Amino acid sequence: MDNVLTFEAAWGRHMKYLDIYVMISPARGDDFQVSAKSDAGGEGNSQLKLPFTLNDLSGIMFGAAGTPRGMGAGDEPTARLQTAETLGVQLFEALFNGETLEVLSRTEDVAKRQSEKTGVRIRLSMNLAAQGMAEVASLPWELMRRNNQKPLVVSVNTPVVRAFDTAMPIYLHPITGKLKILLLVSNPTGTTALNLGSEKERICRIWDSLENVEYVECRPVADKILDALSQDEFHVVHYMGHGDFDAGLGGQVIMERGDGSAQPISGDVFATWLQDEPLRLVFLNACNTGTTGQNNGLHPFAGVASSLISSGVPSVLAMQFPITDEAAIIFAQTFYKRIAQGLPVEQAVSEARKGLLDRQGSEWATPVLYMRAAHGDLFDRSNDSPKERKRDPEAVAEVPVVPVDQPDLAPAHFAEPLAVSRPWYKKPAILGGIGAALLVLLAWAVWPGEDKPAAIVTATEAPESDQVSVTDPNNPASQPIADIDEALWVNDPNCDLVDKVLSATTPDNVKVTTDNIKALADAGSAKASYLEGCIAYKGLKGPNGSDPSKAAAATWFAYAAKADIVQAMYFMGVLELNGVPADNIAAEVAADPQSAVQSFKKSKAAGNLQAAEQLPIAVAAAAAATSGQ
Repeated sequence: MDNVLTFEAAWGRHMKYLDIYVMISPARGDDFQVSAKSDAGGEGNSQLKLPFTLNDLSGIMFGAAGTPRGMGAGDEPTARLQTAETLGVQLFEALFNGETLEVLSRTEDVAKRQSEKTGVRIRLSMNLAAQGMAEVASLPWELMRRNNQKPLVVSVNTPVVRAFDTAMPIYLHPITGKLKILLLVSNPTGTTALNLGSEKERICRIWDSLENVEYVECRPVADKILDALSQDEFHVVHYMGHGDFDAGLGGQVIMERGDGSAQPISGDVFATWLQDEPLRLVFLNACNTGTTGQNNGLHPFAGVASSLISSGVPSVLAMQFPITDEAAIIFAQTFYKRIAQGLPVEQAVSEARKGLLDRQGSEWATPVLYMRAAHGDLFDRSNDSPKERKRDPEAVAEVPVVPVDQPDLAPAHFAEPLAVSRPWYKKPAILGGIGAALLVLLAWAVWPGEDKPAAIVTATEAPESDQVSVTDPNNPASQPIADIDEALWVNDPNCDLVDKVLSATTPDNVKVTTDNIKALADAGSAKASYLEGCIAYKGLKGPNGSDPSKAAAATWFAYAAKADIVQAMYFMGVLELNGVPADNIAAEVAADPQSAVQSFKKSKAAGNLQAAEQLPIAVAAAAAATSGQ
């Protein structure tokens, strides 16, 4: 018995579940039909009218502060939590009312009277191909709660799992040897830095403590992944990195090319790679991988998680909205600790959500569990419990919750990362809707004389395509700028290109200066204008530096974006989304979410990966601003 993992307390808390199947289907007009059925509570029907849309949740689900995995900034904690509670009650009362509420109540009553610890597993099912169902599926039903009670999903007694109608059968192939896990850690060049090292260390220490668990880390490159899948069979795939959902293309995971650059892989392609594996679980610890989208014109299983479910994966754990780096790490660590203790998947998810309750916002509702398997004991091998490796007692101590080392998102001389400026919804100026072109002209009018950027004079005359390339053989900055690969102007999230140019020297050992870059920018060079924007933002002017100025940076980025410098388009989107206060150098940039949406769309279409993360936030902000008018 010494080798058997004997978490008596954990097994004592191992839940059994009674299922209640809740099916949502279209009815007449804007209403939907809800049918609830359980062996313990009987059957019942009710009508559902959606109490709000996804756009109404912009300040709740999209409000994670300082988040590499989901960009944006936070609202006041008390206000946001109060709103999340209110909307959670609205969702619950919209879904469970009349007969369906009676079915739930009867099922809960039977569960409470069982001799074993028994909960009620709410299986929320919908046909994504039916008219109007995409919008239903897009809502965070995980927020549901009764009035004056805690959310359902944070209690092990009432987990909520999602299921979709699909013809693909579920096969739980026996696990005859070790439980094998494929680990994919992806943070390509040009994407926002994530603290994946901490997440990897924490969950690998848990896996290392189990004798019959084996994991293989594979570089997240297509041919490497396919090689690994052809050489072995895996029961779990854990992906950590960036995810995306495009309203026209569907869900994606951001893998790598051989050179380390980003390679978006659609959910459908990813599911095809994994379709022949004896999988029990796919864990997608990345933003928007659990999204289904609101667009009825999309393929009904266009999201990453839904693509995997439709291909036959029994269980997928994913993120339906952006999530902070720290929250993603805490959630993954707690989830695997509970799985190692023998808890069912849905119970482990509920336990993991509790670790996020003390954090600002509603990130506890961001994870979404899709499960078509009959039960959550996905790793049970006929009562063959996981075995602990033979080692000294000190070596198998419980994994400590160590502080999360946040990645250095930008060089130390950044005032703050561009992507975490003040949120749009904290600024009264959002109702003004001042256009970007007027802002540029206003900045020009108040700019101090000798430092006024000449390039701004012609910003509105900049070409709509083809980057303006200005060179000067006598300017030391000309050649270093020309030598930068075109692809690097697409993804430069920390303005590293300006450091690259400023560290360059000519063959005559002449060092490039900020004045050299400004001279080219004044002459109309779009690339130099982008670099000048980075200089203003970082406060790099002169040998001893200067005060950072986002407002001044905006004027230079505006010109560079007009000339199709892709990273400048992204930065303009951030500045337009959040707004920038005036300083002693340039005028205020008022928040303008509509312009931000266009900037993010253009930069995303050109390959900027940060824009893909920010676009849903801007769309929600624009919708909120429009309704507020």
